[in-house]
Amino acid sequence: MAYVVQEKYEMAEAPFRRACALNSREENACYYLGQVYYTLNRFPEARQALEVALRNTVNGHGRVLHQLALTLEVLGESEAAERAFKQAIRAGEQRARMDYGMFLFHHGRGKESRGGAGQS
Repeated sequence: MAYVVQEKYEMAEAPFRRACALNSREENACYYLGQVYYTLNRFPEARQALEVALRNTVNGHGRVLHQLALTLEVLGESEAAERAFKQAIRAGEQRARMDYGMFLFHHGRGKESRGGAGQS
């Protein structure tokens, strides 16, 4: 985590990768590995790590779904991204609301973002 705080993402990768591999049930290790990969523009790897985190999460599934949605959007998987945004919002992830609104705007659906994004 110290490397992440210092924005030394390349240095953070190996410890998070090791921690995720040693104990994939440690949701923070795989979640933060996914965030590191996302920050390094290594989106397919971010998706993999986040999917592992999602399978093993107990408390943080909203934040994992949110990060997965952002990753899927960058990968061009709009339908899957939208599903993940909606799931993150239903799980109570407040930051997902704003990003889902931006997602809708970028996809020419800005009017939908004004009235309860993620409520369906």
